[in-house]
Formats: sequence, structure tokens, C-alpha cells
Amino acid sequence: MTHIRLSPELLFVKTGAQASDAISQDIKDLARHIVSTGLLNPLTVMQAQDRYVIVDGKKRFLAIQFLARHDLLPRSLNKIPCTIVADNENRRHKAAAPALMREQELVHNIILAAGSGLDNAAIRLKFACSDIIISQALSLRSLNHKLLAAFNSGILNMNQAAAFATVQNKQAQWELLLALGPFVSNTEILKAITAGQTVITLSDDNILIMPDRRCKPQTHAPRDEAA
Repeated sequence: MTHIRLSPELLFVKTGAQASDAISQDIKDLARHIVSTGLLNPLTVMQAQDRYVIVDGKKRFLAIQFLARHDLLPRSLNKIPCTIVADNENRRHKAAAPALMREQELVHNIILAAGSGLDNAAIRLKFACSDIIISQALSLRSLNHKLLAAFNSGILNMNQAAAFATVQNKQAQWELLLALGPFVSNTEILKAITAGQTVITLSDDNILIMPDRRCKPQTHAPRDEAA
């Protein structure tokens, strides 16, 4: 795989789902998240002569087009971070992806199933998934609401969201996401977060000090003493 930044003019969606005036609400929500947190995961593309077809990240690209048409696109996305894969890598990527259910739908269904009283064995059988997937899905119940919205919009994938869910302090989850930016797609950093490390070395050799992982104690206003 090759990592590169490409001009939007070099990218296209093979299905023909290019930008239109009738943009869906989920694309608008995704665009709002991109303005707020940046593009956290690069698009996955394949080279097709002198252009690149998007094989993963079509909604993110449509959201970027939407922002560009409304003069809202951050300067950092004048060239879009992309990962170039060969055709054989793309076939492996498709084979590894769930065939029938999006991650967001799978998480929603696993949480509902667990809430209805099904145990892990029954959930494994029902959704043909592993215990690791079940554990990750259930952990998202403790996710900061902004991160949960980012996951539901496709900004974060399940591995990334589950790593943030290991941080008990929900405000620290959000602060950590903002501090990491595009480094959130680095698997070694996700492992460090899950392992509870407090100091993380980024791939640009900068050092990131983790926000306080602990839940902050609730404070209560003192009660008036009875006369």
C-alpha cells in the first residue's frame, strides 16, 4: 500500500454517485464532523490510468465535495489523504469486510441483543461474529456522545471507537481524538491506547501525553443546613 495526498479532481466514484444538489442528511452530518475533527481515515483508492477510483470512503468523498461546493472545505483537505491499493489488495479488503451488515448496524444489533438477555454464544450464532467483535460493540455504550456520532457517521471505524472506549473519562476520549487527528488511523497508536499507555510516540516523532483516563468524580452543591 502507498500513502499519498491527491487533488479531488483526480478522484472519482465508480458508481456514478457524484455530488448533487439533493445531498442526503447523513452526508451533511459527515461533512460537519470533517470540519470539526478533520478527515481521520484516508480514502482507499485504486489507480485507473491517470485517475483514481475510490473503493472505500465514498461517503467521505461526497462530504468533501459538499464542503468544497459551499466554500467550507478546510485548507488541509485541498489535497485528500489516500491509500493506494492494488487490485489483489482490494479483493482481500472486500473479502475481509462483512458482506451483509455495516459495522454501525452490527453494533446496534449486538447491543439490542445483549439488552434483550442473549448471551455471547447466542449473539455469536445470530450474527456470525467473534467474541472480540461482541466485546468491542458492547464497549461503545461507554463512548463519548461526540465519538459515538463520529462512529455512526463513518468517521471512525469499530476498532478505533473501541480503543477510545477503553478510556473511562468521556471528556478525555474527545480530547484524545482531537489531539491525535489523522494519527487515529495508526494501528500501533490504537494498541497503545487500548493497553492503557499514558505517553504515546506519534509517527512524526512527536510525543503525546494522554489526557487523564480516570472518570472525574461528580461534585454536588452543598445542601443548606436546616434551621
